[in-house]
Amino acid sequence: MAAPQMSSRLVNVAEDAELRLVSLLGEHSPSLDVPQCEACIQAGQAAELLKIILADKGSVPALVTQVPDTEEAAGSFALLVALIGSSGNEAGVSATGLGNAVMKAGDSTEALCARKLRLLAVLYNLREPILDKVQILQMMITVAGYFPSSFLRAQDPLGNL
Repeated sequence: MAAPQMSSRLVNVAEDAELRLVSLLGEHSPSLDVPQCEACIQAGQAAELLKIILADKGSVPALVTQVPDTEEAAGSFALLVALIGSSGNEAGVSATGLGNAVMKAGDSTEALCARKLRLLAVLYNLREPILDKVQILQMMITVAGYFPSSFLRAQDPLGNL
């Protein structure tokens, strides 16, 4: 049997990443329809996958409040941002809508604000449209304003992002 071609390897890697995202979200958001998400991945329906994940009221908050590893949450969130980049228009989803979901998740403890800032920074760095960047930056400043002594110090205006 011949080795898979490069393009099919990339598809397999993307599918695997999407399956891991769905698995992680399913662990922390019991209301997520995991079998339906897996069916979308198998069918290559990124827009439908995105709609299902973002329609689930527990998925984005789970990345903010329940996934214990911040790096894992940020990596999963980056995949959501990439899905918006490739299928957001088709799914009727915007980057600022995702940013707003992050802002609304959980309470405003300092640790949670740090995580929100991390996820918003991922969103900011992975978006190109300048209007998106301005809106995301506004969200970041708003979240940082909850703990200005930690995140908005005079000697380091953007904190440790």
